[in-house]
Amino acid sequence: MSFSVNPPSTSAFTALPEQLDAESRSTQANHRQARSTQTQASAPDLRPYASVSDRQLIGLIRDHFREFAAGATDSYVNFNELKEAAGLIATDRTFSPEAHHAAKELLSRPKLLRKLDIGISFFGGPGKEDGRFDMDNLNYLYKFPHREWKVPRRNH
Repeated sequence: MSFSVNPPSTSAFTALPEQLDAESRSTQANHRQARSTQTQASAPDLRPYASVSDRQLIGLIRDHFREFAAGATDSYVNFNELKEAAGLIATDRTFSPEAHHAAKELLSRPKLLRKLDIGISFFGGPGKEDGRFDMDNLNYLYKFPHREWKVPRRNH
């Protein structure tokens, strides 16, 4: 008397739930990894100037100052014009990619933006915090990038 024992096949219909879960997780992970790699390869660098120093960024803003300023005789750039260049506010003006990325990077550095806003006054002291800057502020901050204004406290 001989018996032949054939092991049951493990088709998709008879597989254990644990096996199905492990296989589907593995497949999903492979798909996610493929999509991530594809997305990274096709997506442009969102912040190409993220690694530049504050001084270099001020130099870039200075180079594109006329592009940011609204009119040919405008001697100031306000924060709304920077936001237009960065694409955060709708506008009919066009900006170069370098100006766009420089404006976007400056807006992502609030401390530097504030230093640029205050800048230097006509008399050589700290300027006003008025939401705009001019070439004098840019040149000053480019020349003295680490200078902080020490504003004395008022006694109350």
